Amino acid sequence: MNEKNNKWIIHLVAHTHWDKEWYFTKQDSDILLNDNVNNLLNMLDNNEISNFTFDGQYSIIEDYIKYNPDNKTKIEKYVKDKKIIIGPWYTQPDFFNSGSESIIRNLLYGIKGCQSINSDYLKVAYVPDSFGHNNQMPQIYNSFGLNRFLYWRGISKKIIDNNGIINDWVGIDGSKILSYNLLFGYWPFGSYYPYLELNKSNINLKAKEFYENTKLMIDEIKNKSLGITNSILIPIGGDQAPILNYFNEFVNEINNLSNDQWIVSDYDTFFDNINISTNNLPMINEELRFPYLSRVHRTIGSQRQDIKYILKKLETELYLNLEPLMSYYFLIAKKYDKSFIDEIIKNILLSQAHDSLGGCNSDRTNSDIKNRIERSYDLVQSIETKILKIISKNVNLENESLLIFNTELFDTCHDYFVKIFTKHKYFNLEEKNGEIVNYSVIKSSYCESGMSVKPSINGEKVESLDGFYEHDILINDLKIDSLFFSVLNIVKKNEIYIDKYISNFKITLDKNMIVIKNNYNDDCYKIIFECTYDFGDSYDYSPKSFKTEEINTFLNSSIEHIIHNRLNISQITIDYLVPESEKKSKKILQKFFITIYEYENNKLTFNINTTNNSSELRWRFIILSPKELKSTFNDQCYSIIDRNHNEYLKTWEIDKWKEAPINIEPFEYICGVRNVFCIYSKFLNEYEMFDNNKFAITLYRSVSFLGKNDLLFRPGRSSGTSEYNLKTFDSRLINYNFDVSLTIDFNNNVNNLLESRHNIKNTLYYQNQNYNTLHKKFDRFLLKIPSIEIKSLGISLSNTDFIVKTFKKAEKTNDLIIRGFNPLDKDINLSLKNNNTNNNILFNVLDLNEDIKHINKNEILIKKNEIITISIKGDILDD
Repeated sequence: MNEKNNKWIIHLVAHTHWDKEWYFTKQDSDILLNDNVNNLLNMLDNNEISNFTFDGQYSIIEDYIKYNPDNKTKIEKYVKDKKIIIGPWYTQPDFFNSGSESIIRNLLYGIKGCQSINSDYLKVAYVPDSFGHNNQMPQIYNSFGLNRFLYWRGISKKIIDNNGIINDWVGIDGSKILSYNLLFGYWPFGSYYPYLELNKSNINLKAKEFYENTKLMIDEIKNKSLGITNSILIPIGGDQAPILNYFNEFVNEINNLSNDQWIVSDYDTFFDNINISTNNLPMINEELRFPYLSRVHRTIGSQRQDIKYILKKLETELYLNLEPLMSYYFLIAKKYDKSFIDEIIKNILLSQAHDSLGGCNSDRTNSDIKNRIERSYDLVQSIETKILKIISKNVNLENESLLIFNTELFDTCHDYFVKIFTKHKYFNLEEKNGEIVNYSVIKSSYCESGMSVKPSINGEKVESLDGFYEHDILINDLKIDSLFFSVLNIVKKNEIYIDKYISNFKITLDKNMIVIKNNYNDDCYKIIFECTYDFGDSYDYSPKSFKTEEINTFLNSSIEHIIHNRLNISQITIDYLVPESEKKSKKILQKFFITIYEYENNKLTFNINTTNNSSELRWRFIILSPKELKSTFNDQCYSIIDRNHNEYLKTWEIDKWKEAPINIEPFEYICGVRNVFCIYSKFLNEYEMFDNNKFAITLYRSVSFLGKNDLLFRPGRSSGTSEYNLKTFDSRLINYNFDVSLTIDFNNNVNNLLESRHNIKNTLYYQNQNYNTLHKKFDRFLLKIPSIEIKSLGISLSNTDFIVKTFKKAEKTNDLIIRGFNPLDKDINLSLKNNNTNNNILFNVLDLNEDIKHINKNEILIKKNEIITISIKGDILDD
């Protein structure tokens, strides 16, 4: 604080925090939104309020305009004049369970949305309620031109005590952003504002009550700002808060009571006038995920696993398969279905708002979210099938032949899981040059119940169709050029040849324990399935006691080994008895079906299938390591982060944290222990290392309430609706069929994100067949096929260690965008090459808002965890 001026300047910001859905549906909130915005417009028309901040989201205004198109011009005027303040977000996201690229698209679509109505947006990275912040966000904010960060949740006691609430937050790559912590949150001051009671006759009385009720909180904010600034920020609002009547008059009355200067402000104005008195602010050098001041719900990553599973599946298919395929199609055909992509991404972003993605909602709301995601996945699959079918027809794909597409920007040699339909029981797969491709049959069945219906003069004419085989196969070591495809023909043969694969592992079963012995180094790993009571709710896991007690009783087990061509399979069944629920001691059967595939060097892929029959429990997949485990690493939001156990778990109760800072961590696709193993999965979200040699992946949780009071790991009021414990029957996941895969990679000193790519992506392929046209639903439609010259583009990255997260058409031009990052502990160089001409391809370097930073580069140096966005011309084939 400036010693020459003892008067504090207190910035009051009228706002609302707008959850689109929660214990209510989006339909409910849309009705309320309509009333609130109409009231705001009337007040602005009559100069009754200076400005109002709509939660840093653009999509709120988009929703309003959808129902009130006649008011669009008025909305545009007030947003442009900064009377209605929106953006930069599309929705307020979850930062640990959203995919990397979705977080960037959230800001991209939020800013683009504001610009679409010729309006400005909030220049502050405003995140009032999300459950913590990953430490790649400073780099992302900077690249969007955002240099101020305003938040509440996630700060630690150590930071508050040592640094206060104003800091420079330093990201994992070294990027820096000015950060201001809302010490008491976005809502407490609003809870003392008399929204519906205030009128001209009682305004002085209500202002005095507000001043007295908030004095201690304001004094504490002053205390945590001393020595840095004489300006403090007080948001006045709350969840779905109405517009503030008589706000200017209310502030004038407070000024009559206070020695400080209280002003009606907004977040941009506050940061513009914060008057920091030092050039060396304290720094935060870690992620913000500590539940000291407020809860961050460290185990929300495993709540409603069914929803998180389909959302991650959708993101993976969209960003890693569909958009690269559409980019290839755009280069050869100049067609790009952008409107469908916009719809899919907006549905993703709507579903990734912090409560929506958390799954901490009513059953009705979660049903809406799940349906929204499934509809979007249908769009993705249909667009994929349409493009692949057009390509296949233009290359005259033969009957029964299949086309497999490589969406990577480099040549690959991989194994591919595919389902094919053919009249042959035994067959060869042959490339166009006649070279035979190895494959393994995983499962086969014969289908002979089909019928065809044709019209005739006597009515319908029904004929039986010839039978056919359905084969699930694994194609081995198929080489495919960068951003191109391989065609495989099915050729009949009389018998199947078994080429025995030499195994790296010996897999056995010891009762309920899967024992994996490495044949090369004799390391012995053990796998168990752990079930414990979950006395928590839809926000947090909570055990019965601090000592974990397993409640699954082993019943019996079996194992069968199957050897296919280049593939070893171990099929395991383990039966347990578990309590029916927390309150019912009756034991019921829980069967686990585990299939272990060994087909890659020093890797094992586990498919885990079970149908949940109980509630109030948590299941985990636990690896018991022969080696001591000291620290972990995982990917998150365009970065790799190394983790040690946090230092606060021993003292959290003494220091009165809002929630136990347990060492359960989120991940996007990979997690593990360096030089021991790494796990790849697109289905799961959280892990824990404990007892020096155990590594657990949470499979799923089953709970019965949205919120509960007095949890062991979260004392006090329930989260959500604390006055009433809302039952959520669907969150028990009764009869939910849990079917996921994960891969354990025992290789050391590899780029795990690069290695994981093929394990997390579905095979992108099309088979020209008429046996089962329902396999890919869109394939059944009659489609007019445009004539297109299909060719290899030859575009290739010089460095495969650069992890591409998106390859898509630009938002503002017909250029194509490539975005990725460097996950290694060293700098890497990157260039683009045209393999057809052997020349380098010039590219522009962009910021995340897709504005040009550098033009016509042929190479770029990329630092550890640095995000790079480059663009190439959409007409590159015409050069």
